[in-house]
Formats: sequence, C-alpha cells, structure tokens
Amino acid sequence: MRFSIIIPSYNYGKYLPRVLDSVLSQDGDDYEVILVDDGSTDNTQDRIRDYKKHLCYLCQPNQGPAAARNRGINIAKGDYLLFLDADDSLLPGALSHFRREAQSQVEADVLIGGYVSVNAQGRRRRHPGPRLEEDRLANFIAYIEARLRIPTGAALWRRQVFYRLHFPEALRNYEDIVMEAQALACFHCVGFPDPVVEVHHHAGRQRDNISSIRVSGDQVVARVFDSGLLPPRFMETRKRFESNHLLNLARAYYYTKDYVRVISLYHQALATRPINILKWPHLKKYLRARFWQRVHG
Repeated sequence: MRFSIIIPSYNYGKYLPRVLDSVLSQDGDDYEVILVDDGSTDNTQDRIRDYKKHLCYLCQPNQGPAAARNRGINIAKGDYLLFLDADDSLLPGALSHFRREAQSQVEADVLIGGYVSVNAQGRRRRHPGPRLEEDRLANFIAYIEARLRIPTGAALWRRQVFYRLHFPEALRNYEDIVMEAQALACFHCVGFPDPVVEVHHHAGRQRDNISSIRVSGDQVVARVFDSGLLPPRFMETRKRFESNHLLNLARAYYYTKDYVRVISLYHQALATRPINILKWPHLKKYLRARFWQRVHG
C-alpha cells in the first residue's frame, strides 16, 4: 500500500461527503482511506452509510484530533501517511502530485504541497507550496514566525517519521503545529508548488474553537521545544516562538471580542520579545482593544 489517508472527524457529518468524494475520486488504487470518528453525536453515521464499503471506519470515545490521528497511524498500512481534516478536501490530481514527488524526492521524509483557501463567502485563493531552504533552522524559524504555513492536508509523511514523533494527545488544538515544527527541525522536508488540498474556512471551524485554544495555548510552546528532540540551536529560538504564539492567541481572542485578554497577551508577547511591536497587524488589533477599553472602561 502506497498511501494511507487518515481523516479524523468530530460532529462534522455534514462535511464528510465532500471530503470522502474528493479522496475516492483520486487516480490509482494504491491508497486506503481511514475515517476515525472521534465520538460524534451528529448525523455522521447516516452521512457515511454509502461510503463504508470504500473505507476503514473506526469509532472511539471523544479524545481529540491528536488521539484520532494517532489511532489511524497505528492501523495504517501505507508507506506514506496523509492527514486530512474532515471539513477540507483533496484537489483533483492531488495523489498524482504526491506520487510524482515521492518518486523524484526519494530522500524526503515530508513532502509539502500548496493549497487553495476558500473563505465563508466561497472566495478562493491559491497558495503555492513552500520553497524550503537547505538549512533546517531557517525553515523552522520561518514556520514559528508564521512566514511558512503548512495546512494539515498539504503534507505527506513517510511512515518512519512516526517512529520518532507522534501527535500530542494532551492538546485539543495546535497539535499539528507541534508535529510540523518538530518535523522541520528533525527531518528532511521538501516543498513543491502544486496545490493539493482545499482548506475551507467557516463559522464553527473546530481549530478556531476558543475554548480549545485557551486550554492548549499554554502547553504548545513546551511541547514544541522538547529538548529530547530538538537540537540546541533550535532550542535557542524558544522566546521567538513563544512571543509569536502569544500574538496569535491575542488575535484569536480579538475576534471573540475578549479585549481584556487581548491586551494582556499582547503585553506578554512584547515582554518576551520587544521587537514584535513592529508587527503592525498585531499592533493595530492591540490599539483597537485599548480604544475599546478606554471607551467602555
């Protein structure tokens, strides 16, 4: 088996036909589809009834996306693993692109393609895959500063990576950030320009769930900077990542109008790395939060 496509899902029944159709319409017969139902209470069973004969379906009590992905890893038969969020979809020809790159980049541990983002109004934007440097530290820094983005479904992982890494099950959010950052630091990652996945943004997207962000936010830095995994020169960038992560948390709270927390997190981010005051998009949100606080007390 060449590819194992692992799809964790929790109460995303309404999106499953789209993602499953996008996978099952791919060329070739060298892939399997593993759907891990993470304790859904919606109409998931009804929506996948006609698909069950084409996939391996697993159901477990709700444990979070990391646990669902890890369970899929444990039973996967493929030489390469692809993780696809249930509300996203593969683009036509995605597996053909991955096959080509796997054949030409035989030393690569992770292959990273591009993606197409689709906003709530249906507007599409094409993002080519990354041009990675030979220096792993440069790629790692680009990632932790959010200059390099890797949507979950854009990365194809060689099975052997998971002999060393695993999705951190204690996190209900940002578990993919931990994996991707550590992969960039510890493994040979190669980018290619072709878009392979369609990323759908919508109200209620689980990765934007503020309660999960609140719980996971304090843990993600420690998880990424595991001294047992990262070389010393990577560990030296911890404050840079911590400050950027605090800014991203502040941005998440800004969109929920929790301006008091926005201000607090922004101050923490600057205390950790003062130069981040030059990041105008974050400063603009902070100033708006301060204005709201002044007006409303």
